[in-house]
Amino acid sequence: MEKYNLTEIDHLFIDTEGLDAHIIASLDFTKYIFKNITFEVAHTDGANTRGSNFSQITEYLRSLGYTLTIIDHLNMKASL
Repeated sequence: MEKYNLTEIDHLFIDTEGLDAHIIASLDFTKYIFKNITFEVAHTDGANTRGSNFSQITEYLRSLGYTLTIIDHLNMKASL
């Protein structure tokens, strides 16, 4: 994003087999605006498990003003 001087992303898609929550937590929300983030929630705390990582990332996104929508049993969308 720095290379191309981008500060705003319309839609970010993440599917990294369990690391999605960690990647979202590492994003710099003070520097960049991500209007929509679609990510896999099925494996946030291990294979087919949702637990504390899932709870923490959803609360974090809500605290940033995102509305969360469950797309299906695997995926969620966070929207500003």
